[in-house]
Amino acid sequence: MIPRSSGAAQYQEMDVLSMTPGQAIVYLYAQLVTSLRRASRAATTNDAERRADDLSRAFAIVQELRVSLNTDAGPMAHQLAAIYVWFSGELMALSAKHDEARLTKLIELVAALHQAWDGAAQRVTFMPGRE
Repeated sequence: MIPRSSGAAQYQEMDVLSMTPGQAIVYLYAQLVTSLRRASRAATTNDAERRADDLSRAFAIVQELRVSLNTDAGPMAHQLAAIYVWFSGELMALSAKHDEARLTKLIELVAALHQAWDGAAQRVTFMPGRE
């Protein structure tokens, strides 16, 4: 992990701060997938501390996604909120007891949502008339 005081961490923080909301969501999903995959690898090597850290990071990312929702945006926002609540429950269950099949399914679902958000963010970015 990169120390917060390093130049690389500062550059990454500036990069994140300059993202559009759509890019930020895609970034969070990418980080979520990465954390889940790391947790899976840690479990296969019996690194319980690393697995717990990665699941905790994944949980924090899901909470960030949940609180960033604009629930006034309509039914899709409420559906995403329900998905995030479900993700949180899965992460809590996985923190209590490792289940590789359950984690693999969660990774697949998060990766699919990541791809969907990435596609949507690219379409919005390249829409004519958008800056």
